[in-house]
Amino acid sequence: MDFVIILLLIISLFIDCETVSLSLHSYVINLKDIDDSLCNVLDYQFLHGYSDPTVVFLYAPINTWIGIINSRKDNVKLIAISINLNDQSHPAIWSIPSLPCDTFGLLSIPKPIGGVLVFGANCVIHLNQGVPSYGISLNSFTEANTDFPLETFEDVVISLDCSRFCIISDLGDTIALSTKDGDIYVIFLITDDMRKMKKIHFQKSASSVLCTSICVVQSNHLFLGKSQKSQGARSGE
Repeated sequence: MDFVIILLLIISLFIDCETVSLSLHSYVINLKDIDDSLCNVLDYQFLHGYSDPTVVFLYAPINTWIGIINSRKDNVKLIAISINLNDQSHPAIWSIPSLPCDTFGLLSIPKPIGGVLVFGANCVIHLNQGVPSYGISLNSFTEANTDFPLETFEDVVISLDCSRFCIISDLGDTIALSTKDGDIYVIFLITDDMRKMKKIHFQKSASSVLCTSICVVQSNHLFLGKSQKSQGARSGE
């Protein structure tokens, strides 16, 4: 069965000033109107630093699996659209084709770095409009599973399947990540003066519970949420 994926934007602004009342009406965007290949959405995020609401989608227009990986390996794409609420237009402003087939999640990075981190089971990639892409390989599986240019990160060998992540610094250059094994890593994003990514560094911080969600609590704690009876735990940053 074919599914039509629809993004429903409900964005309202109310100003209560005695006689002033302003409201922007919601409207529906059919993703097929943006691009015919936009289907099988893996994740989406609103991006920081744009004057209009800007959404980036990670999607797989063509399916693949390990049996045909040699002929169909980099099947994932990324596209960003800018939403004009006044005239209800939503043009695509940039896109990236041929991302690794194991990519599954996005994390929007605030300014001054900007852009988005793309997480895969075996890699992490930073993408941004007008800036060269940069990615690292976290294990040897990328050698056969992708042709996307990745630097080898030899300090750790891990898989990010079922991982959870969140930003833990105001500048957006530090990220906490919890793996499916309960290990907590801190990711440091290092850029040059032109916002080009120079290095993505992983550092193991602690071991904790197996979590299904993660977020910052106050300024120096993480909340790790679980789906079992024990709902979560706090861990020092």
